[in-house]
Amino acid sequence: MPTPWWFSDVEALTGAEMADASLGELWNLSERLRFVRENVSEQDLAADVAANGAATTTWARFVRREAFVRGAKDSGSLDVDALVQERIDAKKSKNFARADEIRKQLDAAGIVLEDKPGGLTEWRRK
Repeated sequence: MPTPWWFSDVEALTGAEMADASLGELWNLSERLRFVRENVSEQDLAADVAANGAATTTWARFVRREAFVRGAKDSGSLDVDALVQERIDAKKSKNFARADEIRKQLDAAGIVLEDKPGGLTEWRRK
C-alpha cells in the first residue's frame, strides 16, 4: 500500500529529536502540526489508516504531540494514553462494559474522548 502524503511529515514532527525542543522549535512545530491537521480530512485519515496499519500508530503519536504542544499534556498520575488504548482494545474484543467504564473514569478526570473514523480515539482536557 502507498504511504499517505502526510505520513513522513508527521513522523518527523513526532520523532524523538523533538522531545527536548526549544520554545522557538516548539512554536515552529505547532505551526507545522496545524498545517497537517488542516490538510488531512477525517475521511482521508480513515482511508489512509484502513490501507496502511502503520498510519494508526503514527496518527496517535501526532495527536499526543499536538496536545503536548498545546499545553494539554497530562500532569497527573492518570496514564491517559494507556487507558485510551485499553478502551480501544476493549471495544475490539466487544467488552463494551469495560470500554464505558474507562470513558466514565476519564470523564471524571476531566478528559474528553473523541472517537474518530478508522477506530482512532483522540482525547483532550475539558
